[in-house]
Amino acid sequence: MNITEVLNFAVRQISELETNIVSVERLVEYCNTETDPEWRNDEGAKLPSLELVVKNVNHHIEGGKKIGIIERTGAGKSSITLSLFRMIKLAEGTIFIDDVDTTKISLYDLGSHITVILQDPVLFSGVIRFNLNPFNIYTDDEIW
Repeated sequence: MNITEVLNFAVRQISELETNIVSVERLVEYCNTETDPEWRNDEGAKLPSLELVVKNVNHHIEGGKKIGIIERTGAGKSSITLSLFRMIKLAEGTIFIDDVDTTKISLYDLGSHITVILQDPVLFSGVIRFNLNPFNIYTDDEIW
């Protein structure tokens, strides 16, 4: 490695660090933002004019299988993923994992037993192996 490569690497790392610091600062600022006292927050948000994106889906995936959801923009890939993690509430129906309603599974267990590789690669930090096994519970053979 010559000095130019080392300096380029250092500049990239410093730039990435600065970007991450700004992101953390924004999160901290958001978390510390006071709720407007005049804003009623006892009724939640209502979006009555939205159309459902995913309708009439009924699919069985065998245990231990890995699947990919590939479809055009706006077809519902993110909606399905967010529903699996209970980040959005289903308008109707139920999602079962091992014959257990996902609303009965803790958010921690859902998050630690489902792996999602999103389409935007900038969301990854580190190597793919770490993103597939962030808690380092499984061996390489178990992952693949």
